[in-house]
Amino acid sequence: MTKRKRESAEEESATPGQQKKVKKQKTNTTRAPQARAPSNSAAKHTETQGSTRVPPDKKSEKLARKLAKRARKIIEKKQRDESRRKDGIKTKEDDDDNGILEVLKDKLSEKGQTSASRTRQENREREEEGCQKLTGNHKSQKEERKDRTVRPNGKKSKDEAVETATWKVSDFVGGYMLDVDPVFSPDEKSLLVAYGASVAVYSTSTSLLVRQIRINKADGISAFAISSTTQSHLYLSTISGTIEKWDWIEGLRLGHWRISSSIYSLVTTKQNPDDPGSDLVYTMDRKVQGPWLLSVHRLAGREDGAKTDVKTLFTNQQALSSVKILENGRVIVATSGSQLIFGLSDEPAPSPLKDVLYRWRIIECPEHIVSTDVRARPSEKIQKVSKRGRSIANAIDVVVGGLRGSVYIYEDLLRKMVKRDHRAGKGNSVEITPRRLHWHRNAVQTVKWSADGNYVISGGQETTLVLWQLETEQRQYLPHLGAAIESIVVSPSGSSYGIRLGDNSAMILSTSELQPTFSIAGIQIPAAQQARLPLPFVPTVTATMHKKGAVQRSRFPACVSFSGPDRLLLAVPPATTSKQLSMTPPNASYLQTFDLGAGHQLSRQALTRTKVTTLNMGPESNIVEEPNVTHIQTSSDGQWLASVDEWMPPKRDSEPFAFDQERLLEELVSREEIYLKFWSWNVDTKVWELISRIDNPHASPSGNPYDQDGVLDLVSDPSSVAFATIGEDGIVKTWKPAIRRRNGLEVKSKDGRSLTAWHCQHSTPLETSETTTKNSLEGAKLAYSQDGSILAAGLQSSMASPIYIIDTNSGGIQSVHTGLYVGPLLGLGIVHKYLITLSDELCVYDLVDDKIKFGVALPAYGISPAKRFALSHLAIDTHGSLFAITIPQTAKTGLESKVVIFDPADDTPQFLTHCASAVTTLLSASGRKGFYAIDSAAQVRTIIPRQSMPSVRMVLPEDQAAPRRGLSGLFGGRQRMLTQGDISKDAGLTTANLGSVTHEPGIENDEAVVVSQDRLAEVFDVGPTHTLPPVTQLFEQVASLYSGKMER
Repeated sequence: MTKRKRESAEEESATPGQQKKVKKQKTNTTRAPQARAPSNSAAKHTETQGSTRVPPDKKSEKLARKLAKRARKIIEKKQRDESRRKDGIKTKEDDDDNGILEVLKDKLSEKGQTSASRTRQENREREEEGCQKLTGNHKSQKEERKDRTVRPNGKKSKDEAVETATWKVSDFVGGYMLDVDPVFSPDEKSLLVAYGASVAVYSTSTSLLVRQIRINKADGISAFAISSTTQSHLYLSTISGTIEKWDWIEGLRLGHWRISSSIYSLVTTKQNPDDPGSDLVYTMDRKVQGPWLLSVHRLAGREDGAKTDVKTLFTNQQALSSVKILENGRVIVATSGSQLIFGLSDEPAPSPLKDVLYRWRIIECPEHIVSTDVRARPSEKIQKVSKRGRSIANAIDVVVGGLRGSVYIYEDLLRKMVKRDHRAGKGNSVEITPRRLHWHRNAVQTVKWSADGNYVISGGQETTLVLWQLETEQRQYLPHLGAAIESIVVSPSGSSYGIRLGDNSAMILSTSELQPTFSIAGIQIPAAQQARLPLPFVPTVTATMHKKGAVQRSRFPACVSFSGPDRLLLAVPPATTSKQLSMTPPNASYLQTFDLGAGHQLSRQALTRTKVTTLNMGPESNIVEEPNVTHIQTSSDGQWLASVDEWMPPKRDSEPFAFDQERLLEELVSREEIYLKFWSWNVDTKVWELISRIDNPHASPSGNPYDQDGVLDLVSDPSSVAFATIGEDGIVKTWKPAIRRRNGLEVKSKDGRSLTAWHCQHSTPLETSETTTKNSLEGAKLAYSQDGSILAAGLQSSMASPIYIIDTNSGGIQSVHTGLYVGPLLGLGIVHKYLITLSDELCVYDLVDDKIKFGVALPAYGISPAKRFALSHLAIDTHGSLFAITIPQTAKTGLESKVVIFDPADDTPQFLTHCASAVTTLLSASGRKGFYAIDSAAQVRTIIPRQSMPSVRMVLPEDQAAPRRGLSGLFGGRQRMLTQGDISKDAGLTTANLGSVTHEPGIENDEAVVVSQDRLAEVFDVGPTHTLPPVTQLFEQVASLYSGKMER
């Protein structure tokens, strides 16, 4: 049944007074079950207005007149409230859509009214129930309870459905730092950093996360600022157009206000120097397809007697990029394109705001403005700037960072602009010429005044912090910061610089020694979203991106690290290019280790050769490209890492050696580099050491240098130390380690350890000559069984799509299956005796019974094939014998993903949840049941089973409830070739479970499980107390030790 039909059926089953409450129930799924039943008072209002029958007795007539009078008062009050509201502003009361009597009840309970008043209220409700009975539209209490619990098609209520949910989704970890300057607390003990859906508070002394302020999951933060009057208060704005006020020390939300436009920037200042307890909030906002607005807000809550007030100060058709407020709101400095916009008021903002008045002046800068900073310094002479005799004693200095790398300094700019306007038309105009400084070769991403005003600090794509000494014109450099500098913040005392880098990291430098005292780093996969205000294009010499690997570059490789609990390994780019300037997907050449428990980066090292010059340019000013890592996997014991990287020279470098396009292509292919590398984990140095490198692992057997094939997939054997690869040549190769020997003797290192080398154990051609032609192979996937006895290889070509089952012991092909998937092969896996394929449909195939267990077509939602390839994933949970898939789908804000968990023996999904951002990577959790989902916002969510169910009922959102419907209802597709019958999951392949403790059924285990202190230390000794994982996770790990199920 469709959603619209379900809603209509639900409304028909409810009483007329319940229809409004049913609609509300759909938007507030976390309300307690008791709150779902509509109050009798609310039902009375609705029914009185719509009923045409009149009670026969006088008492009923009198009661009906009272009810009609009360209904008219409610309507009149609503009309008055609507007329009093300002255009474009909604107060907090607008969010409360309860009945008027429910609001009165809340207010009475908050104020502590006497029991007598509550008794009178209950009497009125009983009278209203009597009115319902007299009208003849009443139902019995049994029928009313039935209306609240019965669902369309006889489905159970949401409460009962949630009781069977055995999975939970953790809060997200990580995320991208917004393109907003971090903020120091006034005492400089904390640094506030804005992410997509939260503001994180870090300790500047320990670099640890102290608190995280989270907003609604369906919304995103656009800007934030600390209150100018109360140091513990914080204002933040959201993408949907909401301003929220928080106590960031206690983590409490104090109020929120809805604005009718999207907010891009937010600044606070005092309303009046004589009133230290109130703020004015200036916003840079824009309505849909409308002009850009600069507005001022006086925000008032329920406890304030004043009303929320707003006024638009400036309107501009071109995008506004920044806004600064000085002199308690008397001076406003905004930027737009290459324009500096000054607003000057004769006095601070009056009350009401409708009387505020600014005079605007505009000056053109030589370049497009990328960054700016202003300061107010004491002036030797007081310059009058208004006809009323009001004056500003401070000079306004402005520093501007240009698009082409120049820094411009305007000293006492406001006075010069006022003087220029006064002399306009008199023949002696005032010229405004800035001071120009130049060192940067690209756009100046950020520029700031030092606290004493003697220095200007700038940064950009060059990864170098530049300090300009203004009096001596000397420069001081701090190079090699590792990534492009996105923003610089000077602490209130001027003793520290806060720096946000382009690789999703931040640091604090001491101004005296320029040494780091603080550092944090999040997940560093490239951001999927574009810059909020893209910069104009500047023609430069850039590298030509070849098409090969373009699709795989959209999937950044990741795997689970077994060196510690909840650790991820990700292939990430060098991130030396700013978000504003990046136009092509960067190559992933580094390996990042991220700790989910602590929420920060543990290490970062290069997997390929990296740039050798600071400017990352060749002799002819061409950008140097690093190799791209396409696959990474760890061995089952966690001691080995396998990686595949590819590199092809730019086309321009080979053009002098070729006479035509065919010869040029051959030259490029002959110079292509494809490496399969094996790394060993060094326990002492805590880094991966390169042990073996295989050049062109799938090269042509004939040795033709122009016939080199890339690696399409890389998998790890879950039962032993081994890896398998499949190449464009259609050959599957398995790789095993072996002790190095020379003349029959083991080769050992200096410390006496035996050296290891990797070699190809088996090479299995997949008979591509019968199914494919030259260059027709479009993709391939590999999958090991849980015991490592078989290896499945799926080929995708324009002619056929077979799946081969290979015996890993002999390397021979056991069987070939066709027709198990349609379209591109997006995922392949084996759980027990079931083979799972993910393509345009999900198919589960029984290898023992040789039949399809179930299958369902998956909707495309209008998403392109390239995006579906990048955002569709299949992960196998070897601990729970389950599998999970992610399906991308369109949403209002872009793309989102649906994560579904299955038991291969049952076509009913075990769990379903939605992710607001598209999932880019889905991995099986390490050492326990569950999955890790990494989305396009660099946020990681852990999906794990519940260890113990609560004894009380819990109402969860619908997207986290246990699905009560089949695959066709879940995906909107139809099942195909569904075979009924109960098939045991233990039949077929044998599962290796070496680390578990088994007990014979019916025999008591009298011996208690003894856990050594070393095993407990592995759980608790992970660092300082602040870095400990959540208590639930610690409990699960300790319980796993005593149950004997934790991996050793």
